[in-house]
Amino acid sequence: MFTPINPPESSTPPPAEPVIAPLNPKRTERPYDPRLVLVVLGTVGVLFAGLLAAVVVFAQQSPTTAGLPEANATVPPSRVMSNLVTGLPVIGSPEAKVLLVEFMNFGCSHCKNYAPVINTIIKEQVDTGKARLAMVTLFFDVEDASFFAANVAICADQQGGYWKMHDALYELQGRQGLSWAVIEEIVTARDLDFPKLQSCVTEQKAFPVLESGLSMAKSAKISGTPTLMYSLDGGVTLHYFKVNGQDFPSGVTAQMVAELIAQNP
Repeated sequence: MFTPINPPESSTPPPAEPVIAPLNPKRTERPYDPRLVLVVLGTVGVLFAGLLAAVVVFAQQSPTTAGLPEANATVPPSRVMSNLVTGLPVIGSPEAKVLLVEFMNFGCSHCKNYAPVINTIIKEQVDTGKARLAMVTLFFDVEDASFFAANVAICADQQGGYWKMHDALYELQGRQGLSWAVIEEIVTARDLDFPKLQSCVTEQKAFPVLESGLSMAKSAKISGTPTLMYSLDGGVTLHYFKVNGQDFPSGVTAQMVAELIAQNP
């Protein structure tokens, strides 16, 4: 059974050495309000065995979007989403030999701190057509706000809006005001269809994609987030970056990615 990763809270950016959110540390519970309840029913393959009935509760206290990134008028062409066979969001030229895969979590503080590195990699390698980037969105558990954020992200992707929501969802980390009202304001500002997105979430349409991500994480033996891997065969086989012959899952630099791509033009 793959258990989603639960990191310690930290505002410190990842150092040069790997910093990875560990598996199953002691949880810090967040307050929830029972006014918004999503009942999850069904088989969630890798995460649970058999029929699952879970209740997801989202905080509804003083919703606010203060301090969130401004909505961009346009999204760079390289960030117009296409999808892998698994349904995972992927950007970049389909002709690129190197496929980068980031295993991330919108509730993970290390992932948020690593996002600027990912943005640099996108600018230098994805925007230039040298690589593709697939995003595998994980979450802590189905009672955590990260599960809500994961569903929102994948449902936004189904409107071509994953990257319009990406930075804003990171900025919502730890906010007690995470609610549909906040999501509606963010979505509307980014020219996405909120009723369509809300229906997608409540009807559990993102589940197959989230299950695909969990399956990939299990197969790759991911132990925490953020983890950046790469593939030279379209995602069939995933490889870790190496430092001194050792797997280097977290803290991969833009320079390391550039060197890999130079070796695999």
